Amino acid sequence: MSEMNVGVEIVRLVKTRIEKSTEFKDESARNAALNSPLLNESTALRYYKGYHKVNKAVNQLENSILYRVNTDTNYSLHSNADSILNQNALKISKNLTYIGGFDFDEKDSVKRPVIIIRKREGEAIQLDQASEYLKYLMFVLDCAAFVADLNCGSEMKEENGKWVFIMDMKGSNRSNMPPKSVAKDTLSIFSNHFPERLHKCFILDASTGFYAFWTIISPFIDSVTRNKIVFIWRSQPDQVQSTVSIHIQKLIDQSIHEGQNEFHSIITSLCIKD
Repeated sequence: MSEMNVGVEIVRLVKTRIEKSTEFKDESARNAALNSPLLNESTALRYYKGYHKVNKAVNQLENSILYRVNTDTNYSLHSNADSILNQNALKISKNLTYIGGFDFDEKDSVKRPVIIIRKREGEAIQLDQASEYLKYLMFVLDCAAFVADLNCGSEMKEENGKWVFIMDMKGSNRSNMPPKSVAKDTLSIFSNHFPERLHKCFILDASTGFYAFWTIISPFIDSVTRNKIVFIWRSQPDQVQSTVSIHIQKLIDQSIHEGQNEFHSIITSLCIKD
């Protein structure tokens, strides 16, 4: 079976499951799932490449659609970005998760969006803020996926449709870290709902404790993902220069205000269109 036929088959199987499912509170929720923007061949193929088997891809794509319906994130970014932007406008200025710019890979002529998470000023995200934060995170990732897919054309190539992730841990400590449940849900969104999206993850200025924790858990992470995660420290400029592109170096030095302005510009120019 060709890859495109695999994508078509996965979409068919997911639709059949949704039609027969008893998980929906009413028919409007079922109809929302059946009309999900995730139900297309290219997305199904991405899930297949991420999970390697048709049944696993079907299970996870169905789970992703149900998650979006239940969390009010089952929107079409292309047609609803203006209203989504208005809903999240205040959060863009307050929350330090955004698309800061792009990394240009001259070798394969790919332009990848760079997602940046920085330490929040003041207190950490509280449990009563978790739902809104996770909605906002989905919005940021949907924007990044949309921008990344502009490189794909009609064929999904291995190097396309992916993003770069920078986790800036400078100044992070126990007092401003999110609750464990929020951190767990954040990791779940990345790993379960956006398969085959990560090109590279740079963890910047990690504490000694965090790095020690990483050395313990890293052997249990699959080698493909593990090899995409790189630790870098500003105190070692030679390491930074030898590890990341000039584009990533500029984003590391970018001010928070510059990054948020860039994100606003990206979603305004690329997502809001007829």
